[in-house]
Amino acid sequence: MTRKRKLLIIAAAVPVLLVTMALLYLNIADLSGWRDTVAGIISDSLGREVVVNGVFEPDIGLTTSVVAGDIALTNADWGSEPNMVTVDRLAFEVELLSLLFGPVRIHSLEIDGCDVLLEVAEDGRGNWEFDTADNDTNGEPLDIRLGRLAVRHLRLRYHDASSEEPLDLLLTRLESAGDDDDMQELALSGVFSDQDLGVTGRLGTLSALLDLGAIEHDLAGHLGGIEFKSSGRIADLTTLDGADFVAEVRGDDLAAAGEIFGLSGIGSGPFKVTAGVSPSAGGFDLDLDAAAGGIIAEVTGTVDVLLEPQILDLSVSASGPSIRSVGALTGAADLPDESFTVSGGVRWEGFPITFRQVEITVGDNTLSADGVLGAPPDMMGTDFSIHGQGPDISAIGALAGIDLPRDQFSVGGRVVRVEGGLQVDNVEAHIGRTTFRAEGTVGDPPDYAGTTLKVHAEGPNLADFEDLIGVKLPAESFVIDGRLIEGEQAIGLEGVSARVGRITLQVDGHVKTEKGLSGTSLRIRAKGPDAARVAGLAGISGVPAEAWSIDGGLGVLDSGYRLGEVSATLG
Repeated sequence: MTRKRKLLIIAAAVPVLLVTMALLYLNIADLSGWRDTVAGIISDSLGREVVVNGVFEPDIGLTTSVVAGDIALTNADWGSEPNMVTVDRLAFEVELLSLLFGPVRIHSLEIDGCDVLLEVAEDGRGNWEFDTADNDTNGEPLDIRLGRLAVRHLRLRYHDASSEEPLDLLLTRLESAGDDDDMQELALSGVFSDQDLGVTGRLGTLSALLDLGAIEHDLAGHLGGIEFKSSGRIADLTTLDGADFVAEVRGDDLAAAGEIFGLSGIGSGPFKVTAGVSPSAGGFDLDLDAAAGGIIAEVTGTVDVLLEPQILDLSVSASGPSIRSVGALTGAADLPDESFTVSGGVRWEGFPITFRQVEITVGDNTLSADGVLGAPPDMMGTDFSIHGQGPDISAIGALAGIDLPRDQFSVGGRVVRVEGGLQVDNVEAHIGRTTFRAEGTVGDPPDYAGTTLKVHAEGPNLADFEDLIGVKLPAESFVIDGRLIEGEQAIGLEGVSARVGRITLQVDGHVKTEKGLSGTSLRIRAKGPDAARVAGLAGISGVPAEAWSIDGGLGVLDSGYRLGEVSATLG
């Protein structure tokens, strides 16, 4: 045998001999005194104190077992409770040499009586974020192979400072066994929101789960009367990148499912939702189908990312017997109990927003939109058309949270962003006997060059629009006519006249749009039969019910108003 080969044999034998001698010693030594030492090592690794108050019984060998009791991991210093995790009993078996050479092979892991509290602070920090920066030597994920897992009586609580209701999950039993592919055959049972919970299937790998990496799954289960299943792959759990899966949720009682999640008024009867997500060139393709409480909906399209998407391009179609039940799901209040349909496409990436033949019907009321809507105030790229009609505009207004009178209506028109301004083409609205029309162009501020816009409005009751503009208005018929023109870095008013009941008003001049309207200069002529009524609208009492008139100039200054050649009559 050559000298070189002898040296190699000796080099290989020495560590094996040392390990053997160490194991012989450890098997006859009392290791219970290591409890505080082990807890200290783990505490230093996590940057958070770990204590073992109960039994600590290691059995060192090539297959090493450890039993420990009454374990606690302290919470973050801002947490609501002292401990983040407590465990009544922990037992595991691990191949000792795998701790050195990897992958780590854990033959069995048993956990009894575990309480886990997950919290999110107001600034978004999670109590599971440990101070481990100084201890992370290589950033490589830990490769763990788990044979058998048995968890009994695990309580998981989750509380977010931004939400009112915490989540509380109790797992009475969780068992899994690893296969040759390091996938876990999973079975769990428990209680969530006072409902029985059960899940079975395959999930893994364990190393990827611990590292929040790529996850394969094929799971099915139930929550009360809700059945669900999902299968596929997610490349990164933290971002949901590489998601490629299909999922389905179904049940026999929509109302009962709503009670579990605190939703009421969403309808009743069987329901089913299927969803598919797959990678695409633009990010992810989405395909969602839902049927619940008589509502049928389909959503297809793409998003750039699944978490906080910045670009969406979706096509939607939906219909149902009552839009009020949709309001219960979306949080929109005061929606009518009317049938509805929705169809069309939307592309959103902030602004501009593109609408593709979007049409909404509520009962016999229809509203359609098409085109591009730019970002205010410049609205660059805008070319937007809207049309609608029906017997009750309040049903449409409720969708936008606007309180409008219950009246028949028709609306139509087009708004186009042109060079230097915004062009209004044949914008016309009729609500009951109220009419509004506008045609022309409004130039860009601050010069408003090229502004020439004709406006006309008339109706039987100006007070119908109090809620819309938030100002008390007289319950009188009204007519408004006039023309907006280019002023001196202002919007000019040319021949603007108004009649409210028996009050008449004429205004000429220009309006500055700077803060406080400073620089505005107007000539106002107004008259009416009852000064007391006008004063009452302004909260002024003691004015006689006499005919009145005012003629004069009004200017707005930085620190007040300027009146010029004002004359007034009363009685």
